Amino acid sequence: MKQCLLAALLLVSAGTFSQNFTDTLNNGSIITLSKNKLPEAVILKKISQSICNFDVSVNALVKLKDNNVNDRVINEMMNRQNNTAEMISTPATANLPEQNPAFTESGIYFSKDAGYTSLDPATVRLVEPDSYFLILKYKFRIDGPEANYQIENNRPEFYFVFDTVKKSLNDPNGSIAVPGNSVYIDPVFGNVYYDRRNRFYQAISPNDFKLIKLDWDKRKSNREFSSKTVSADEEYDIPLESKFMVGFKYEKISGTTFKIKFEKALPAGEYCFFYSGNNKVSDCLKHNGHNTMKAFDFSIK
Repeated sequence: MKQCLLAALLLVSAGTFSQNFTDTLNNGSIITLSKNKLPEAVILKKISQSICNFDVSVNALVKLKDNNVNDRVINEMMNRQNNTAEMISTPATANLPEQNPAFTESGIYFSKDAGYTSLDPATVRLVEPDSYFLILKYKFRIDGPEANYQIENNRPEFYFVFDTVKKSLNDPNGSIAVPGNSVYIDPVFGNVYYDRRNRFYQAISPNDFKLIKLDWDKRKSNREFSSKTVSADEEYDIPLESKFMVGFKYEKISGTTFKIKFEKALPAGEYCFFYSGNNKVSDCLKHNGHNTMKAFDFSIK
């Protein structure tokens, strides 16, 4: 008999304990507790352990006071209801890190009008180089005095989105194999003749691009940048003048997407991201100013 009584008491206690944490208190609950003369400390503890849905409007507060609800209890009801309303009005994602955008196509994107727009490639023309006894200085030109896209933010947010390519650490030039191209020619030490060069090496990260602050020609009708002086028969990449180069950092946010970071604000002016591959001296000489180099240009206002 004693064992049955003990079990019954335990069940009642467990039910009471569970109810303390699952009750939803409202104004009527508090009035009932107050009318039954429960101590203030007990009512306050009950509020702290329960789900609360209080009405704290002027009329409701007057009714609580008419039913002799303690002032401290009323203050606690108001505090709990304010906290609950704030939690409901604040989205659960508000404290999460900013979500990175998802892109469906490759390109260089910048934030615009609460969305993202891709930069369009512009053709870079090679101006006939200045010659000093087999020493040349190349000048690269983009038509027009300013870019199509004008960016007001001097620390713009760019995303580089690449296509998925087959990469191998054994091939640091990292690119895909082109179907039907049966002859593999190393782009650095291979045949120097243009028409036998492998033109299919692709960019795979922002490291393959340079950010350039463009200058204007004498008439300020076109934008341009220059190389350092190089030997006319040199086979290596054309080195660009350092005064045109702008540093940037990046972080990888997915397998093929990179976010560009600027440690300092960009001064107002004309800029472009220029692919640093396929700009050999022999290429420029062979094409005599008709190369197919591309740049992604923009303006900072």
